[in-house]
Amino acid sequence: MKPEDAQEDFEQRIEESGSDIADLTLAQGIRMMLDFYRDARAEGCPLDDDGDMLLFQWGAYDSGEGKHFQVDITRQFLLNENDEDGEISQLSFTFLYLPSDFHDSLGEGNEWCSSPTEVASFESFILKNAAYQAVKDKPTEGVELDYGEV
Repeated sequence: MKPEDAQEDFEQRIEESGSDIADLTLAQGIRMMLDFYRDARAEGCPLDDDGDMLLFQWGAYDSGEGKHFQVDITRQFLLNENDEDGEISQLSFTFLYLPSDFHDSLGEGNEWCSSPTEVASFESFILKNAAYQAVKDKPTEGVELDYGEV
């Protein structure tokens, strides 16, 4: 898979599962992104150079449409075309929830996974995470899937 095809490929996986992206719970979305990472390697993004990584992050943010509690899993691609900098792009899968004092008490944080060999421990971290536990099966205020360059 080419990084620029990641969103289309991931959307196709969601559709083939019989799900609608807007109806997914966080638990379902995380599972799908972890499976996508396990199954599909990104062309030109060498694992030994952190070329294809996952990022799990959470917190209460205002991204221009009011404050929401967000839990996100992002696949980051570093296309290394024989130069030092490379081109960085991301496929971000974000789950939005109404903010609350409880959500604020969860703070903000993130965790990286740098290779498929780390997925089991990364998944264990996510499943035990307080933010994940708080909203994993709750209805969302919105789900966003976006691909773009960083």
